[in-house]
Amino acid sequence: ENVANRDMKYKRSGENISVIGSVRNPQNEAVFATLPVGFRPIQHIAFPALAYGYTPAACEVTIKPDGGIFVNGVPSGSTVHIAMNFLI
Repeated sequence: ENVANRDMKYKRSGENISVIGSVRNPQNEAVFATLPVGFRPIQHIAFPALAYGYTPAACEVTIKPDGGIFVNGVPSGSTVHIAMNFLI
């Protein structure tokens, strides 16, 4: 689910892609957003992130070649704040 005033956003500057935003209660390994063609990596790219809930926890945010974005290692009831940059 989206977090107020922290919707997922993406931007392209040349070959650099930036993705920012927050997601609340994401399910591990379930795609919660998809980047459009022209903004997708050529391979899986994983980024470290922090999940905030009852206690902070390290987690991983992955972008797939089809544009799907998912998390892994997120405890139930957490919010993940995302800031990713990658080249295409």
